[in-house]
Amino acid sequence: MHPLDEATALAGAATEPVRRGRTHDAYWTFIGPFGGASAATALRAVLEHPRRQGDPLAATVNFCAPIERGEFAVHVRLVRANRSSQHWQVEFRQDDADDAVLTASIVTAARRESWQHQPAQPPPLPPPATMAPFAERNALSWIAQYGFRFAEGVFEPSEQPFDP
Repeated sequence: MHPLDEATALAGAATEPVRRGRTHDAYWTFIGPFGGASAATALRAVLEHPRRQGDPLAATVNFCAPIERGEFAVHVRLVRANRSSQHWQVEFRQDDADDAVLTASIVTAARRESWQHQPAQPPPLPPPATMAPFAERNALSWIAQYGFRFAEGVFEPSEQPFDP
């Protein structure tokens, strides 16, 4: 199992309004868990809920207080739903307190046929495997989860506009 899967794992049935999560050392920063891992845990609570419909559309995560090492309660509630979207509220609480250490508002929505756009193309670069990896590793364990390779040079945008 990947460390992110372990870090975002939730105990308890997905139908329960309160599930249990736990911090993970692989995503620990100076003062608490890496915010992205905490946000992913909140999103996972919604994605695993049997009443969830549609795909994630938007997420707002508020870090209200430091999350201490160890277990936390994940409160999940469907606030409002219509035929196209759902609005979810997620709260993390610790030590059986009523105060939240994290709140999240997550919107899911059904994908419908819509307009398309032409995404920008990245500049030409050599294959990543040919670029030297960034060798310096920091003491923070979550940085070790990523491989860094840096390209150098001048950005030269295309003079030909995109096809409308």
